[in-house]
This record gives sequence, structure tokens and C-alpha cells, in this order.
Amino acid sequence: MQNEKGGKQKMEKVRTGLTIGLMVLAAAAVFWMFTPLVSALPTATNLGVEDAYGHTDSPVLIPVNITNVQDGPVPGIIFDIIYDNSVINVTDVQKATLTSDWDTPAYCNHDWGTRVAIVYDAVDEHAIQNGSSGSIVLLNFSVSGGVGDTSEMDISNVQLAEGAPDYQIGTAPAKNGTFTVASALPTATNLGVADANGYTNTHVLIPVNVTNVQDGPVPTLKFNVLYDNSVINVTNVQKGILTSDWETPAYCNHDWGTSVTIYDATGEYGLQNGASGSVVLLNFSVIGESGATSEMEFTNIQLAEGAPYYQIGTAPAKNGTFTVLVYSTIDGQVTDIMGTETGGVTVFVTAKDSGVLLETTTTNETGYFCITNVEQGEYYVNFSKLRYWDNSTRVTVQYSEAKTVNVVLSRKGDLNDNGLSADAGDVTMMLRASVYKLTPDREYDLNNNGMLADAGDVTMMLRASVYKLDLL
Repeated sequence: MQNEKGGKQKMEKVRTGLTIGLMVLAAAAVFWMFTPLVSALPTATNLGVEDAYGHTDSPVLIPVNITNVQDGPVPGIIFDIIYDNSVINVTDVQKATLTSDWDTPAYCNHDWGTRVAIVYDAVDEHAIQNGSSGSIVLLNFSVSGGVGDTSEMDISNVQLAEGAPDYQIGTAPAKNGTFTVASALPTATNLGVADANGYTNTHVLIPVNVTNVQDGPVPTLKFNVLYDNSVINVTNVQKGILTSDWETPAYCNHDWGTSVTIYDATGEYGLQNGASGSVVLLNFSVIGESGATSEMEFTNIQLAEGAPYYQIGTAPAKNGTFTVLVYSTIDGQVTDIMGTETGGVTVFVTAKDSGVLLETTTTNETGYFCITNVEQGEYYVNFSKLRYWDNSTRVTVQYSEAKTVNVVLSRKGDLNDNGLSADAGDVTMMLRASVYKLTPDREYDLNNNGMLADAGDVTMMLRASVYKLDLL
């Protein structure tokens, strides 16, 4: 009987326990049915900056990026950035790619760095969505440190706000960077051309010079030269003195002029500090009319620095003017010793230095001649006609000058300058010169052997006097 009574008591306890358990489970179920689920707070893979660098007294824009937003959208962000304000200092904060439609960022500088806050414009679609990556603000730093100074850029207190109804705050791991003050960007006193000129339908090589390179070395140069391509046009670009070991220049012609790039592929021949000289030679064809001009204006001058930053410096432009030269002329009149106009004289012009024949013409019946299209320079003007001694005179011709050259030709055999060849006076003078009673000149060398008044010259004069020889 006692065993039976004890069994009943145990069964009663089990039933009571089961009843209480079911009641607890039911209560829990009711609680979860009527209690809203709390969503996870916003986060991201990270938020922060990359390593950066800049130059003393130059502003630098550094983007603050967020990577792979989760549990968003995110309508507001706050963070602190800690840095050494003896090296860099925030002067402005701008909206960035992911926040271009948000309100302007608010920021406040402190001894330790800067706090930044930015919120959206209350348009839900503009909140940062899940999976988003990109820049959220741009920090505009002024650089006050010296070359080689560094500052950590530590991100802290990262707050990613969620939206309605709870407006709670999530966070994300910081991505910190280091700022380094780099050496100054390359520059020079100037880069460009001097005034130049040329003649229509010719080619002119114009050097582009750099003067006094600073903060080099410079392994790459780029520039644009603007000009009037109805006057001149680049047909080729060659290496200059300072770039003789560089790659062949690349260039492209445009409606406005020509862009040029040249670089040192080896990294061994960059332009050193203090270097001055030509960097390229521009080969221009001249197509404008005489007197036309074109400015040669330099823009977009880029002087690249080398490793590790490869940033771009510049230099003031040295612009020039190209003038299409007006050709000069050489004209004049040829007469004989008596002042008689002499036609049929061959006139030819040769370059003084090279001896190259430039132009040939013949005097008309009045002895007049004119040679056109003469470039400025030094020349010999030569005159020749049968029965007359050749004549030659040296002239210097200036730009757009009408040079006049009047000459007198002497007849062969007319030693007494009376206009008659081999008359009695001429014979007498030749004979006296042959026995050293008269000092001869070149006109006493009738046989052109370099000996004056020799036996051959006397014989030729005598024969010409009796019409047995024509002194040509």
C-alpha cells in the first residue's frame, strides 16, 4: 500500500512539472510574438584613409573611404581623425562620391586632430546602401611640415547611424594611414621658345628650351604648344641636346597646335638640377604668306618627378612669335668703263659660306637685273660676259631688303680704259709692263696663267690689235 501511495505522489509531481514547463513555453511564445525583433547595427569592412604624401605649402585632398557597408542603409557618419598638426592640418572638408547629395560636412579642429560629421539630405534613396564602397568625405590638408616629416592619420570614434525608428549607432574598424612630406615638385625658370622666323614653303627647326631645372631630376616632360596652323605646322619632333639619350618624342597635332611628350625609359638620364638647354626640336613647315605671324604659346607644362611618387611639377611658359619672312631682292645695273649700259651679262648669286648657287639671271638691254626670293644672309654676286673681265662683289642682305648692286665691267685688252680693246695705247702699256716699266694688274693676264704681262700676254695683245685674235 505504501509503494502504491509513493508512486501516485511521484506521478503527481511529474504532471505538475510538465504543466509549469508548458506554461513557461507558452508565455515565452507570447512574448516573442508581441516583441519586435531588433536588427543588427550598421557596420562596414573598414572606414579610413590610405597612406598619402604632399609637398610643403601645398594643399592635399585625401579621401576618407568606407568599404562594403552592411546592415544599412547609413544616413549619417561621424569620425575623428588624429594627426600631428605641426605636419598637416585640415582646412576644409568636402562631400565625396557616396555623399554627393548629402549636406555639407561639419568639422571642428582640435589639438589632437579633427572631428567630422556628415548627414544625408533626408532623401532615403541617398543614404549609403548595403554593399557600398567609396569615398564619404575629402579632407583638404595644408602641409606645413618639412621634407621627410611624417604624421600618422589615425581614425577613431567611428559612428555609423541607422535610420528610423531607432537611430542607433554602429561602427566599423578603422583603416589608418601615414602622411609623408615629400620633396618639392620639379620646376624650372621657364620652358618654351624664342622668337623665330622662316620663309614660305621651307622647314624651320625651333628648339624648345628648359632653363635652370630645380628639384629634379626630371625623367619626363609634357607640354602643349598652341599656334596658327594656317601659318606654321609641326611635321616632326626630334630629341634635343638634354634628351639625346631619351626615347623618341611622341607628338599629336590638333586644331589648336601640338601636344608633345618625351621621357627617359632607363631612369638614368633625367634632367639634373641646374640643367639648361633644348629638350626637343619642333620641325615646322612654313605655309603662311610673307609677313604672316603666329604666336607659339606653351600650356600644360608638366615636369614629372621620379620614384616613389611620380608627381607633376610645372614651369612658367616662355612664349614666342613666328614671323613668315618677306624675301629680299638683289637688283642693279651693269655698265662698261665708259658708262654704257651692258646687256646680256650673266648674273649669278652664290652663298658666301657654302658656295651653293642660288639664282642666275641675265641683264636686259639696259643692263638691269633683278633676283627675287633672296633670304637674309651673305652672298657673292658674280657677273660674266664674253670679251669682258668677270666681276664679283660680296653683299650682306637683311630681312625684307631691296639690295642694289651696280657694277662696271672692263673689256679685255682695254688697259687704258677708253672703251677700245687692243688699241695702240693698250699695246704700249702691255709692252712696258712686260719689261717692268709699268706695274701690271690682273687685266694684263690675257692668257689666264697667273703671270702678268708675260710673252703670251704680249703676243695676244699684238694679234688682237691687228684683228687676228678676238679677246674673249
